[in-house]
Amino acid sequence: MARAKKPPQGAKAKKKSVKVQIRGIERLLKKDDLPAPVRESQERMLAMLRGDQQDHQRQIVEQRMQKKYRMVRFFEKRKLMRKIQQCNKKLGSASKSDRRLLEERLADLHKDFNYIEYFPKAKKYISLFAEDQAEKSLQEKGRLREGIAKQVSAGALRNAANRLGGGDIDIGDDEES
Repeated sequence: MARAKKPPQGAKAKKKSVKVQIRGIERLLKKDDLPAPVRESQERMLAMLRGDQQDHQRQIVEQRMQKKYRMVRFFEKRKLMRKIQQCNKKLGSASKSDRRLLEERLADLHKDFNYIEYFPKAKKYISLFAEDQAEKSLQEKGRLREGIAKQVSAGALRNAANRLGGGDIDIGDDEES
């Protein structure tokens, strides 16, 4: 008969996974003769563990989506940074009539940059520059882009376009004529 190996002296016991802890508490709660205070504390612990489990699942989804769309987002950022630099160059030598159009274009480019930066981590990324997109994707992209722009203008999100330089145009403000 083989004996179970004892852990070396001073070694810590392995922490149980959340799933195993949940299953153990559920089994304990199935017992009818459990005192009320113990039952209440275990139910609170079960609710907390289920919340932890949901957070962990959400983190896994976010990591998977970020890994999947990392290169697409990187290339789109690079494209936008080039366009912003070109627009800033043109803005420096533009006449007054062209200046207004270039400022509007620069504000749109900043909105696009913020869209890339603050796109929800757990959602499938909708590319800015894809040519063949379904109507539903275009509507979702527009909705997300405007929502992010509103949050940036309200101050809930930091304006990521300011890090590029040339971030003197605030995205959410209406310009006075």
